[in-house]
Amino acid sequence: MKKILSIAFVFFCWCNIGLTADIYYNEKLKRIYILGGTIELNDHLTIKKYANEGGESLFISSPGGYGWPEIGSLVRKKKLPVFVGRHCYSACTIISTRSPTLYASADSKFMFHEGRADSLKGYNIEDYRFNRQRINTEYRKAGATDEFIKLMNSERKKDTSKYTQNWEIWLSCEELKKYFTKNKIYCNSVSDSDGIDFIISNHP
Repeated sequence: MKKILSIAFVFFCWCNIGLTADIYYNEKLKRIYILGGTIELNDHLTIKKYANEGGESLFISSPGGYGWPEIGSLVRKKKLPVFVGRHCYSACTIISTRSPTLYASADSKFMFHEGRADSLKGYNIEDYRFNRQRINTEYRKAGATDEFIKLMNSERKKDTSKYTQNWEIWLSCEELKKYFTKNKIYCNSVSDSDGIDFIISNHP
């Protein structure tokens, strides 16, 4: 069990370990920020604290990291609208797609990949299959269509590495909307009327 939990925590790291995310809360605007670098293992506790203090929206631009199950569940439970910056890779994709309302722009890029824990001692085919099923489940919860799961499976088949699975799927916001249909996704947050209303109401 401990092994599975440790694998789950490193499930989504596609990032520069040397740079950690700036996480802070604007109490006046009730806005939580996750910006720049790696989301660290216990950062979900800080984000939960801010949400419980009244945080009403999440602004994120991140190359990935840890704590995505807890943050994603919190975003869904609190129904936090999420505003994505220029890049949202790896763990960030699970966090952002769990939101009932996602705001991005035409320049935003979303990068998906397999869990990469093969460097752990004793990692085997059972662990890989467990993690592969978990990523499918997480994206299903976020509203992924059958077509998106098929797209991931197609990339998995192309990758000939043992467990590494270095494939990546890069999507624009408009492409993301085709594969994630459960929630509202706005791709012109600087010009779309709903996006403008969101920005105005949050007093940028």
